[in-house]
Amino acid sequence: MKTSKSPAQKGRSAIADAVRRRGQSPYNLWIIRPPLQQQDIIVNSDPKMELVYLLEGDPTLEEIDYGPLRRAPDEERKAKRLSASEQPEHFADVVRSGVKGRVFWGGTQPPPPEMLAPSDLYLSIPDLDANVMRIDNWRRIAPAIRRVSAHPTDALERQMITLLSKGSKMSVADILSALIGHPPALVLGVVGILLRQRQLEGDVDQRLWSLHTRVWARRPA
Repeated sequence: MKTSKSPAQKGRSAIADAVRRRGQSPYNLWIIRPPLQQQDIIVNSDPKMELVYLLEGDPTLEEIDYGPLRRAPDEERKAKRLSASEQPEHFADVVRSGVKGRVFWGGTQPPPPEMLAPSDLYLSIPDLDANVMRIDNWRRIAPAIRRVSAHPTDALERQMITLLSKGSKMSVADILSALIGHPPALVLGVVGILLRQRQLEGDVDQRLWSLHTRVWARRPA
């Protein structure tokens, strides 16, 4: 007698089927909600999970669209991907310094120059290894942003920008002290929001995300 699947099992099967339709392995799946976005994305390896946080923390990327991860490839592209796993994966579309480009994930493979435009980014395992601090920090910053997603933050964002507008660098601890009337979790979430919106810059590529993290207003290019 065939047993029926539970709702959770049906959900996992649906996710696995969606990944298979992309021509990828449905194992070791990560479901990630990027900060400031309303839709989850699904990636099927630890390095791809790390790549999401590498991109989210890249201060040069003004916009990140993971639409390519949500679109099923056409049959020709799918066949190529199944027969040649080294083919770079179109991972995201981005805007950098006002210029649109694409992000390709290459895993362990060197970049194929013939498929890259000057505005494209080709990222691989060495790029993850070179940015461990950023990746680890944004795995902490992203949840701080999500925790305040249901709260109105516009007024606090403006207050924080004003606080930092004189060009001074402040630690997260100093910001919490200056905004003592607000819940600490809300203040931390807004610091994350402004970092992700590229309105603030910080030393999160060099130092562990903590009360000692220093941030400052982003200067116009």
